[in-house]
Amino acid sequence: MGSRLHTGATRLGAIESLINQINRLLFVDEGFKGNNQEYYDPRNSFLNDVIGRKLGIPITLSLVYLAVAEGAGLRLFGVGMPTHFIVKYQADGWEVFIDPFHDGAILTRELCELRVSNVIGMPVTLSRDQLAPSAHDQVVLRLLGNLKGIYTKLEDSVRGLRVQERICALNKLDPHEVRDLGVLYLKNDRPARAIEVFENYLKMKPKADDFEDIESMIRGAKRIQISMN
Repeated sequence: MGSRLHTGATRLGAIESLINQINRLLFVDEGFKGNNQEYYDPRNSFLNDVIGRKLGIPITLSLVYLAVAEGAGLRLFGVGMPTHFIVKYQADGWEVFIDPFHDGAILTRELCELRVSNVIGMPVTLSRDQLAPSAHDQVVLRLLGNLKGIYTKLEDSVRGLRVQERICALNKLDPHEVRDLGVLYLKNDRPARAIEVFENYLKMKPKADDFEDIESMIRGAKRIQISMN
């Protein structure tokens, strides 16, 4: 038993040593850092810009971290906690959480909860599922969701539509995303596509709370379509 514990502690020490080397490479030698000053700059969500500017948000810095760790032979996983994205190492019952947005800080489960609590403004207890590895499609959807929120705030319906089309390609069964796609088609003067998407939404949710609003938008889209012919 004692030998097994010693072996586990030695292995964990080696993992933490490798994490520290990755941290030095990324955050000291290369100068990557979290963009606190312009957190909602869209460029923080595009990996080519993140790599070029060495600025990012938690999810994109985590993706950079995962790629570097893989190159170093260390298999890590992305973790989409509420309000914050981190990475972790797990094997043989060991878990080590790493926060690339804060220079690769090594976290305990309690510190993960504190990170989320500070953002939400109230104490949070994270479930096992909330600290589980995120599937690739979940990571992409979360990244696209960030961009969707940014472009909505900027009232940029052109770029917002491009993002929303990608969200719906990955998440065809979410009626709310389908509805939002219809709204963006309408804002981009594509009434035929808006009608098609809205009608699909109403088939998915025939008792939708916003049924009358969607019906009204369909009628408006049909009037626009007639005026364009």
